[in-house]
Amino acid sequence: MAPPDWEPGRLRSGFLPDLAVLGVAADVRDVFARAVDVLGLELGERRTVDLGDHDLARMRRAALLVMEAELGDELAADLADPVHPPSPRLRAMLDFARARTAVDYAAADRRIDRAVVLARELFGEVDVLVLPTVPHGAYGVGEAERAGDADLTSFASLAGCPAISVPMGLLADGLPVGLQLVGAPGSDLRLLELAEVCAARLDAAPAYPVQRDG
Repeated sequence: MAPPDWEPGRLRSGFLPDLAVLGVAADVRDVFARAVDVLGLELGERRTVDLGDHDLARMRRAALLVMEAELGDELAADLADPVHPPSPRLRAMLDFARARTAVDYAAADRRIDRAVVLARELFGEVDVLVLPTVPHGAYGVGEAERAGDADLTSFASLAGCPAISVPMGLLADGLPVGLQLVGAPGSDLRLLELAEVCAARLDAAPAYPVQRDG
């Protein structure tokens, strides 16, 4: 299979210069490097892209603050309900936003706006951004999520970009990790086709146990 729409050999793939700085674990970086090596023609021309002073973790935290502030207003009646109170965890999240200032909210909102500008600039240079989906391996269902879980995926969400994750390999513990492809706004169909090509080339879908009836 050849890359879709973007002509074979002419696709421009963007890569961030230092995944370690973004908190990506060494074992995930190793699997990512091997997956990228396997994807030759599929990724076309490879370019290093610079996000400048745009911090993905700060973008994610800005979006969280805006979301918590808006939920605090939307759920005001529920928060005051003594019969069916919200969970302590949800209340703590909304109380955090309540303790911020209007200046904090405005700064967070502007940071989200800058994500849209960054995407416009980024996709003037490349057709697709290639990076791991999460910065670390999977963990148990009963474990609490890590603070940086969404750092690498939040950019696409905030900038309004289509994104997709495909299996790219296994860590030493046998658990899978994903390769994330992010495209320019409106490139949804081309991104899906490219993801299909990359997934077929990597052939890294994990084997899940089969559940039998009875």
